[in-house]
Amino acid sequence: MKAWSKSWISSKNRRKQRKYRLNAPKHIRNELLSATLSKDLRKKLGSRAVPLRTKDYVKVLRGDHKGISGEIIEVDRMKYKIYINGIVSKKRDSSEVKVAVDPSNVVVTALHMEDDKRFKKSKLSQKIKESLKKERKNKEPKKETKTETKEIKKESKKSEIEKTGNKEASGKES
Repeated sequence: MKAWSKSWISSKNRRKQRKYRLNAPKHIRNELLSATLSKDLRKKLGSRAVPLRTKDYVKVLRGDHKGISGEIIEVDRMKYKIYINGIVSKKRDSSEVKVAVDPSNVVVTALHMEDDKRFKKSKLSQKIKESLKKERKNKEPKKETKTETKEIKKESKKSEIEKTGNKEASGKES
């Protein structure tokens, strides 16, 4: 049997398409396990789809579990399926089993951005890093510059001199 080839994807032959997916290496399987982004994330990131990862939030659009949203618990690259928190099936012995969902049937509503490795090599990395920096700047309180801190120290020293009435305090400062 011939080793896996990237050229199989360009074939119109169904047999070769199945062979491409079945024998694909892990780094290609990760790309195949991608889902579309919600409209607001599309505008923010400038991309249509992103490979899925655990801790991403998704909403199911098709199937028996339509309308359910939750966090991705597990991504199974061998079966090309994802498992979402809250989607379970009950067995006859009343035990619960996770239900596999196809990634083409979900839409990503929120990304887990804390992992820096996620976007390290992707095309979106620069856009995402810029948007993250903007968000972090908006959330963090404004830091004082060096000139502002020097002015504040001078004002506090002047107020100390006025309160004590001593010139000795001003002599110690210099």
